[in-house]
Order: sequence, then structure tokens, then C-alpha cells
Amino acid sequence: MDKKEQKISMTGDLGETIELIVLEKTEFNGCVYILAEESEDDETMAYILTQSGEEETDIVYSIVEDEK
Repeated sequence: MDKKEQKISMTGDLGETIELIVLEKTEFNGCVYILAEESEDDETMAYILTQSGEEETDIVYSIVEDEK
């Protein structure tokens, strides 16, 4: 991924828009995974997301849940 800051928007559980900063994007076993955070503060939440859809208008991100 290039050095330019990339942001994605998600809709939260209550319908609010959440802006996330993409830190890293990788592909593993045919799935695209994204590491993203809410802000660049030291105490921010980070998320691992999976990407589904190929076209920019069809992309959906889902938070990876702990399977334990």
C-alpha cells in the first residue's frame, strides 16, 4: 500500500458513521484483511476487518470476531 493515508467509512451498530484510518492491507488464502484504527492517538481502538466485494462501489467491510 502506498504512503498516502487511506480512510474507510463504516456504519456502526447504532447507524452512526465511523471513519477508520487504514494502517495495513494484506491478502491471505484469498481473503483481504485490513488493519484499521479510529485515529492516530495513542489510546485508540484498532480493528481487523475482512473485505468482500471487488468493485469499489460493492465493497463491504466486516469486523473479524474472536472465535474463542
